[in-house]
Amino acid sequence: MRIVPVAVLWRGVLLRRSARPLSGPCYWARLPLDAGHAFALAGWEPLPRGRVAETWITALLDAPSAAELIVYADPRQGVFRYATLIDNRLDACLLLARSAHTLPSRDRLARLLGT
Repeated sequence: MRIVPVAVLWRGVLLRRSARPLSGPCYWARLPLDAGHAFALAGWEPLPRGRVAETWITALLDAPSAAELIVYADPRQGVFRYATLIDNRLDACLLLARSAHTLPSRDRLARLLGT
């Protein structure tokens, strides 16, 4: 058996209230927070596009249908941001980028969950 490195194509941070396990072609690790859970993400396949992306993002955010969805996307830079609000409070957010150093601090974001 041989061990070889896996090329990571993107990184992400997901914060949400739900602890439900994630699915899809990515590595994830969960960290419990006072107001929910933080997930570190890394993908070895390109990010999904179109309807597949919408379904995947909705599943990751795990927000109820009544949630307001806010989206920022800059495909040229490889930066994607998604957030759901319920009663004007941050319920979940998903931040994706080509590399980890372009993502905001998970700890700074964690303080915003539920506010």
